[in-house]
Amino acid sequence: MTTKKKKKKKKKKKKKKKKKKKKKKKKKKKKKKKKKKKKKKKKKKKKKKKKKKKKKKKKKKKKKKKKKKKKKKKKKKKKKKKKKKKKKKKKKKKKKKKKKKKKKKKKKKKKKKKKKKKKKKKKKKKKKKKKKKKKKKKKKKKKKKKKKKKKKKKKKKKKKKKKKKKKKKKKKKKKKKKKKKKKKKNRTTWKSTKIPKGMPSACSDEVARTERLVEEEKEDEEWEIEVARVYSRVLGDIGGELGGDPIGIVVD
Repeated sequence: MTTKKKKKKKKKKKKKKKKKKKKKKKKKKKKKKKKKKKKKKKKKKKKKKKKKKKKKKKKKKKKKKKKKKKKKKKKKKKKKKKKKKKKKKKKKKKKKKKKKKKKKKKKKKKKKKKKKKKKKKKKKKKKKKKKKKKKKKKKKKKKKKKKKKKKKKKKKKKKKKKKKKKKKKKKKKKKKKKKKKKKKKNRTTWKSTKIPKGMPSACSDEVARTERLVEEEKEDEEWEIEVARVYSRVLGDIGGELGGDPIGIVVD
């Protein structure tokens, strides 16, 4: 028995030496944490003595919460969630299959015959049109490149002429602006003066009436002069034919 004990002791010593080296580093970290905890405990003891009554009420509430949490942590809810997800997927697949089967049996026989005839005709026409368009595009590209080179030479000559025309136009515009300013100053007094807001229509109506009367009087005078000239010609011709002196009406 003595030999067996000696062998065991030697093995244990070797293992302990390896473990001690690793534990030394961990112990240093733990010591720092313990120092902080000791300081906090001293402060809490002072508060507990003063507030013993309040803590009794809090303990009752905490016990109720712990009981509820134990019920929630049961595995029954996990099973329900898995079942709900599977059921939703199965229901959607079943509904879609039932609707499609009913519609396909009634409408497939009528639509298949019509669609096959139309599709064959459309495919043949499209192939012919695509081949023709490709050939036309290649020819147009070559012509456009030649025209662009000629246009660039013409533009250089036109730019020189435009510069001379622009200078002349600027001088004409300045003269027109001066004339417009003079016309604004020489307006009549009734246009320049502000009409009172009470009766703006009264002033404008009176001015329009005076202008109409002046125009009507001028027209009446012109008609009277033309009528007198016609009568003088007619009466003069009649007097000469009878042998008497021609009657002449003087019109100023």
